[in-house]
Amino acid sequence: MGLHADGQISALVALIKDTANTIESYCKNSSLPPIPSLDSSDSHPLDSAFTSAPLGDAVRVLEGACAQLCATLARPSHTVLNRAFQFFEPTCLNVVIAFKIADILQGHPFGMHVKEIGEKAGVDHEPLGQIMRLLATKHIFRE
Repeated sequence: MGLHADGQISALVALIKDTANTIESYCKNSSLPPIPSLDSSDSHPLDSAFTSAPLGDAVRVLEGACAQLCATLARPSHTVLNRAFQFFEPTCLNVVIAFKIADILQGHPFGMHVKEIGEKAGVDHEPLGQIMRLLATKHIFRE
């Protein structure tokens, strides 16, 4: 008899909900500014603030539970492909760091066309667009 995820999915969802509520409550009751949405160009408060042990622990629990939920629900072949293509991410990050793409975008909160970014960076916009699109799927940039 095989092992089944009976009840595990609901338990993970409950853990995610409870931990997210803990994080929101901590932020609301502390001097930290609100956590911005992914669409915001505001600084993330946890980047510059000393993270308390309970808050850091809650964030790690949330990350782990989300990853476990995705791994539980995704087709194994999809999971393997995602893992196989992960080696592209560091290479793409190295490209945008080397050409200071974030610095170019910093003064443009609503974005720029990739042709203009390529011109300012001195790189071909077509491969740059592919690189940035991959990074957008990882919530590093927005389209």
